[in-house]
Amino acid sequence: MQEAHFKHTRFGPFSSMEGFWAFARNGCTGDQYRRYRGMTAVRASRKIETRKLANFYEIMLEANYAKIDQHPAFKKALIESTLPFEHYYIHGPKGAKAGSPGILIKPAMDDMMVTMMTQLREMFRNGEVPAEPDYSDLFLINQERSAG
Repeated sequence: MQEAHFKHTRFGPFSSMEGFWAFARNGCTGDQYRRYRGMTAVRASRKIETRKLANFYEIMLEANYAKIDQHPAFKKALIESTLPFEHYYIHGPKGAKAGSPGILIKPAMDDMMVTMMTQLREMFRNGEVPAEPDYSDLFLINQERSAG
């Protein structure tokens, strides 16, 4: 899905889902992540020491739901589409013009993102809303850093 600003129901505005994830990985601190997009956010999140979250999927499901719900054209296309999903990035040489051939890269979380988008499509079609996830793991990150 293309980049689009959205307002998370609990944590406020973000320029991208990548920015939201960098913010979440940092224990929901660091307002600079709110404006990061794409690879800038991905690179920033790689510099953050974190641990695996037990409820990562639920946190990202809720955030993606909010993003899609706030963009009627995305939501309409998602509901009406019957095409299968694929998740990948296309990387090209630095300075390449838009539309130039690039290298297709499927990230490690490819299967999870396809599953999530399929689930979101069904939720929107059925008028369902995701349950609010347990955010306690996100806040524990800050407590662990403070104690360490």
